[in-house]
Amino acid sequence: MRKLPVPLALALGLISTPSADASCARMGGPRLLQAEVIACEDATPLAKERIRKYDRFYHGTDQEREAGLALAAENILSRQPGRIVTLRVTRTQQLSDDPRSSEKITREPWTQVEKPEETRYLVLELKDCKDLPVGDQKIFLEEFTCCDTIPPSDLACLLDLPALVDAPKEETDRNQRPGQP
Repeated sequence: MRKLPVPLALALGLISTPSADASCARMGGPRLLQAEVIACEDATPLAKERIRKYDRFYHGTDQEREAGLALAAENILSRQPGRIVTLRVTRTQQLSDDPRSSEKITREPWTQVEKPEETRYLVLELKDCKDLPVGDQKIFLEEFTCCDTIPPSDLACLLDLPALVDAPKEETDRNQRPGQP
């Protein structure tokens, strides 16, 4: 069996180096966020820019390092499609557990955000910005990401953005029924 050179194996995400604090645990359950879509953009340019911080992990000629960085960015982007979305979060709801799990979920009441600000997020599984028009109100679920490897193997960690996914349909339906808190 042929061994891959370390820079190529790193770029392909087959190995990673642990950070100083290589343990990751979610503290508490996720939140639902209700937000207005302000803007949406492709994550590729920022991913390619941010991966350059890890140039020191790629050895060889300048051309070989450049190829390793490009391959690493492409690999992360292909494994985790997503778009960078600017949102104005208007209210949040703390959950005891991920609603996609089989666990019984308890919910705190919805909390209004007093001064909603525009914040950038990585919305995972969003392949095209036309699927999330500016001005739409939408409910998202926080997605736990563990940033415990260097260079990051997770797109949200690479971009240094909190990750979101579409809230499960049951959660969206629950929050659109009259009388639901």
